[in-house]
Amino acid sequence: MKELHKVVHQGKTIFIIDLSFANPAEAMAIMHDAEPKIAACPPKSVLMLTDVTKATYNQESAAELKRYAAANTPYVRGSAVVGSEGLHRVLLMAVQLLTRREIRAFADREAALNWLASL
Repeated sequence: MKELHKVVHQGKTIFIIDLSFANPAEAMAIMHDAEPKIAACPPKSVLMLTDVTKATYNQESAAELKRYAAANTPYVRGSAVVGSEGLHRVLLMAVQLLTRREIRAFADREAALNWLASL
């Protein structure tokens, strides 16, 4: 099921925001659910993996993704994304510019989890 969940990988707690195969409405619902949970964490403490594999976006959900990422920035220590291809890559670059934070793109979840656990 697409949602926010936590995993422990190499002893580190990592938030996974699973937007894979989500349509715009589903993606916005998941972001709305995740935002207060992330904001409840101490500043610069969250390790976050976002999976956007085959997710679809429209203008409204892309704007919401940018707003959501900016709101979470104070809490994020490390951020990775998987499934970022084509237009997803353009949206990722826009989010990086807006938030002024590094968001590393990876080909698969395991590589992303390993990098996040190294932080």
